[in-house]
This record gives sequence, structure tokens and C-alpha cells, in this order.
Amino acid sequence: MLNMCKWKFLVLFLGLIFGHVHVEAVHDAFRDELNDLRKIVQENTEIIRLLTEKLTTQNGQIQNLETKLAKSEEERITLTERIEVLESFAVRGGQKSTEAETPTDHLNAASKIDAGTDIEESETYKSVIRRAATNVIAFYAYMGQTEVHPGPHHTIIFDVPVTNIGNGYNHFSGIFSVPSSGVYVFSWTIGDSSGGTIFTELVVNKDVVGGILTQSMYTADRFTTTGLVVKEVSESDVVFVRTSSTGGNHGDIQSLSPVQRTSFSGWRLA
Repeated sequence: MLNMCKWKFLVLFLGLIFGHVHVEAVHDAFRDELNDLRKIVQENTEIIRLLTEKLTTQNGQIQNLETKLAKSEEERITLTERIEVLESFAVRGGQKSTEAETPTDHLNAASKIDAGTDIEESETYKSVIRRAATNVIAFYAYMGQTEVHPGPHHTIIFDVPVTNIGNGYNHFSGIFSVPSSGVYVFSWTIGDSSGGTIFTELVVNKDVVGGILTQSMYTADRFTTTGLVVKEVSESDVVFVRTSSTGGNHGDIQSLSPVQRTSFSGWRLA
């Protein structure tokens, strides 16, 4: 009887040992599977980030092509106007040769008309050249609604364009593609929600060239901050505003028309 009890105890003891080993094995397998899932999530997150950056780059390239197309159309119109002016000069010159055979009194009257016409055509020509030389570039757009809890490294889209001379700003991507090289002024205004903290920065291509902090000190307050940058940029460069990748953003980016508009603008100085 005693031996029987010993055997039962031994069997029970071995069962407990093997059961514990089995539980440990299951736990290890579960932990390994969890780690594998974490790696998959991290890889997918990186893929999404790369695809987002690629999409932003492609949007910038599309906007750049649209800008070049619009610029070519403007040049075509300007050249057409100049050709019309030059053709008008040629016609007037032919009329003068014919009128040289008229009597003196008619010639004097015709000369007065020609002089007035020449002055008018000359002013038209100067106006065309002046307009082509000026080549104004300027844009202004604002956010039509509040951006709720924007994450880090988030491009801000100012989706309501007001001014877009030169067709450089894309209100779908929030990116300004530089139509022609020069010195530009860029300004952006950010409004936050009550108790909010928003870090934003101005980016040219991949370089951060300016940054501001918009922060409400008390929960009942809303603040607005403006940043200003003067930068020499080259044709096809891209300029945009985004949230900082390092700052601890909290709250919303508000755009309450018309008292607190979050906006983005720029113009060429020279």
C-alpha cells in the first residue's frame, strides 16, 4: 500500500513538472508570435510612411509640371501680343510710304494722324514689355476648417486659395512649387485651440528654414502666431508648412473664419 502511494505521488509530481514545462513552452511561443506581429506592424508603418512621402513628392512634381505649362501659356500669349504690335508697326510703315505721294496739305494731316497712332502703338508695346518683365508671383491661402489633433511631421493643407498669381500654389497638397528663381518672402499664421501647443516649421525641399510655437497658456485662451522667412529659392523648389517632428503637439490647429484664420502666403521680391 505504501509503495502504491509512492508511485501515485511520483506520477503526480512528474505530471506537475511536465505541465509546467508545457505552459512555459506555450508562453514562449506566444511571446515569439507577439514579437513577430510587432515587427510586421513596424514594417507596415515604415512602408506607409515611405508611400506617403512618395505621394507628397509626386504631388509636388505634378504641381511643378502644371506650373511650367501655365508659364509656357503666359509666354505664348506675351509673344503673340508682341507680334501683333510689330505687325501693326509694319502696316503703319507701309501706309506712310503710300501717303508720301499725296499733296502737301493731305500729307500734313496724315502725318498728324500717324504721329498720334505711332505714340499709341508705342505705349501699347511698352505696356506689353513692362507686363512681361514684371512677372508677378504671389499666393495666399487659408484653412477652411479646423485640423483636429494633427500628428508630428504632418503637412498642413491650406485648402482655400485667395490669390495664386503664377499658379505656384497647390491647394490640394499644400505645396508651393517655385515658378522662377529669386528672393521670396514666406509667411504662415497658425491658430491653436484652448490649452493647445502647436509646433510648426517652414520647409524648403527637405530643409527646415523657419519655425514657430503657438501655445495657449490657459484653457480659456486661443493664440495665433505668425512666422516670416526671406529666402532665395530656385525654380522647381518646393515650399510647405508642417508640424514639427520633434515638438510635443497638443490640441487642434484652428481656423475660425474670419477672426482666427490659419494661413500661408508668399511673394517674390526680386
